[in-house]
Amino acid sequence: GGGWWAELSVGRLRFYRVAAPPGPQSLGNAAGETRWGGWLVRWHPDPAPAVHERRAMTAWFAPASLKIRDARQGEALRPVRGRGSRPLVRCFQEAKVPRSRRGAWPVFEADGGAVWVPGVCRAAALIPAEGAEALRVDVSYP
Repeated sequence: GGGWWAELSVGRLRFYRVAAPPGPQSLGNAAGETRWGGWLVRWHPDPAPAVHERRAMTAWFAPASLKIRDARQGEALRPVRGRGSRPLVRCFQEAKVPRSRRGAWPVFEADGGAVWVPGVCRAAALIPAEGAEALRVDVSYP
């Protein structure tokens, strides 16, 4: 009642209010910073590393138009060093992100498809070669 919800997830009972996710935002290719909901997103050009982690809060991208948005129902991506595609809902479950927080979790997209969910899963798409000039994106939840 009163706009509050209860959720039992990963052995914990949580009470929360549902907030509408922010609208989509585009990232530029130059350095910048923005807030998306409660998340802080910073990006700047930086040489790409040799290894790209699947569940990191930092990711490097080959030049492309990146956009931040919320997850779409039925959406999937092909994880780094993975086989086939994996539904985003499954990635959220494996990362133990409660269902109540998934709607406000940022999803980075390029060319209409998800390429990164910070702390949850990095897609094999748009991975730059080691040392190549790339766009580094750092995400944090203050």
